Amino acid sequence: MKSLIIIIVWATFLYSCSDNNGQNRSFTDTLKKVDIKPTNVFKDIDTSINLKLYNLSPYERSISKAQKKKIIETAIRSALPITAYRYLELNCWKLSEKTKEPYEDSTTKAPECRLNDFYLIDIDNDGDLDILYSSLVDQYVQGDTNYLLLLQNNNGHYKSFDIPGYLYDADFSQLLKGNLIFKTASRPCCDYSNYNFFETYFDARTWTLITKHILEIHKSKVHES
Repeated sequence: MKSLIIIIVWATFLYSCSDNNGQNRSFTDTLKKVDIKPTNVFKDIDTSINLKLYNLSPYERSISKAQKKKIIETAIRSALPITAYRYLELNCWKLSEKTKEPYEDSTTKAPECRLNDFYLIDIDNDGDLDILYSSLVDQYVQGDTNYLLLLQNNNGHYKSFDIPGYLYDADFSQLLKGNLIFKTASRPCCDYSNYNFFETYFDARTWTLITKHILEIHKSKVHES
């Protein structure tokens, strides 16, 4: 029976692949926030997974760079006053196109070099542009962070929500009804060797997020592009 359950859950995961308030929180603290715990059940599955950052550009409202920078600065200072420096002041971190490894570019600073990691989308259909921050650079590189960040815009006042891991897939088909599904993967850190995968069901009408831990698998089975 246990083997049957594992096979069913794993098949569901493969199918899905095909188609903040948190500030200075560790990965463990984030898991506590969404009331989920890592599990060792799936880590020895004999398969491999290919991952890449999900492209949110098709859903973004197009505005000028100057306007976007102004909105981002206001939103970050409003929603994340303690960690605002991370997004607005630090030197720019980038990923090497050849090695895919992060490096620090001291010639530019945030937020100019990070504007493409912020996506302005009216998620809740209230006329205000909300913000999704989706980046690979922050996965334990620029700080002890490992999450997809959502900033709710309520007439210029912002509130932060975060989801563990980086976004590798999403379902926006029910956006007009206020229902979205985010699929994220959390990289291993330090002496921890497994990737963890999550699905978050987001009700944009109430800004309610329900995150489920779907899979844990050894880093040797995961390939990122």
